[in-house]
Amino acid sequence: FKLSAPRNPKPLFTLHPPPLRHSLLGAIISLTNNKNAKGHTMSLLKKLFGGGNGAAAPQEAEPELYNGFKIFPSPMSESGSYRLSARIEKEVGGELKSETIIRADTFSSADAAGEAAVTKAKLLIDQMGDKLFR
Repeated sequence: FKLSAPRNPKPLFTLHPPPLRHSLLGAIISLTNNKNAKGHTMSLLKKLFGGGNGAAAPQEAEPELYNGFKIFPSPMSESGSYRLSARIEKEVGGELKSETIIRADTFSSADAAGEAAVTKAKLLIDQMGDKLFR
């Protein structure tokens, strides 16, 4: 009696890729083929890959002068709220120096974030003075 392996062994299991309709590529392809989805494909791609939202860039606010420093509040839009951010400038030795501050504080409106940014910048100027630019 002799044991031998079968000539064409059947695998115990096979791996199949998921159907195209369940993948991201499949969703994009089905959107592009759908005649009712005109314009939505680019919207989807912009959302996925960080495309612009079509809004105009915000204009820079007027600087607030404080002890020879200029404070430019610039709240950062982030997930439906605004992050505290500001730029502080001063001319030192004939050269314009600039420092940007960004804090973890978030606010529901850009105005509130701008006001808080000016307050934080004033506090930083009081604490550090010209050392802020070193």
